[in-house]
Formats: sequence, C-alpha cells, structure tokens
Amino acid sequence: MSNGNVKLANKRYTTIPHDHCLVFDTYSNITEINEEKARKSIIGNMYNFTSLEQVSESQLFIIDVIGVITSAEPVSQILLKSGEYRDKRTVNLADETGFGCMATFWGEVASHQGIKEGEIVAIKGAKLSDYGGKSLNVSSENTIEFSPTGQKKYDVIKSWYEQGKEIKQLTQIGENLAPSNF
Repeated sequence: MSNGNVKLANKRYTTIPHDHCLVFDTYSNITEINEEKARKSIIGNMYNFTSLEQVSESQLFIIDVIGVITSAEPVSQILLKSGEYRDKRTVNLADETGFGCMATFWGEVASHQGIKEGEIVAIKGAKLSDYGGKSLNVSSENTIEFSPTGQKKYDVIKSWYEQGKEIKQLTQIGENLAPSNF
C-alpha cells in the first residue's frame, strides 16, 4: 500500500476502536503480493540485531538477538508470589563473535520443541537483565523465529557453528567471564 493518509477516526462513521485510521483515495496504490513473500519481507526487515559481543556493553533494556543454542536445560517450574507455577527454561546462545549469553525462556515458549542444541533462533525484543550478570529474558510477548533462514546472519552463524563448534571457546557474558567449551 502506498499514498494513503493517516487521519483521526470519526467515531460517528466507523466502528473501529482506534483513534486513527488509514484512508485511501484514487491516488493510492494497493498491490496484492504472495503471502510467503510478504511474511519473509516483513520479518526480514523487522530485526535490528545486537551481536552477543555488544550485549556485554549494551545499555539498552530491550534488544533483538540471533544466535545458536549451544546448550538447553530441561523445562522446570517456579512458584510465583501469586501462588501460580510458571515454566522456565534456560539456554545458552552463541554467535559468530565467539560470545555466549544465557537466555531464559518463560511460560509457553519454555516448552517449544524448537529449543534444542544446534538450533538457530532470532528473538525480537528480548529483555536484557543485569541481575547477577548480563542475561536475556524471553516470553510469549517476544517475536521468536526458529531457523530464521530469511535472515542474513542465519547463514553466517550456521557456518560458524558447524565449522568451529569443536575447537572454538566462548567468552561467556555474565558473572562468569571465563571461556567455556560448548
């Protein structure tokens, strides 16, 4: 869609619950495209990846990351103050910079079948925590893409992981900065 306008919604003439609406006229252009092509185009352009090396220095609270899962703990449950239980799963992510970072998946995403060693995952809006060292928190509120083949960094990370996983050492971000084998 192009050449449309954003205007205040006139509540007398519309049932939309929003304050603004898109308006198209004879000068507007609307073109139908293939659904798969559109999905890849939208998802491919929505990330602004921070490398795991940059995470150690980042002052941001919310970041986009892509990395390979080098280890994954089993799903466990924690008891919340409200008395409810919540699923939790901690994984280690690494990227081609040679840095690794712990990421905790919460709720429904903790039991996702895509969470396994060697899987590459892209996360939009991961929350960066500095409690006990830098780590990432991921929940169902985040956009999570397993095997994101439409991302340029996917091939770079996949190649790095497949060629160097036996000989490389990671610099782990967080409280333990000693290199660790994956």
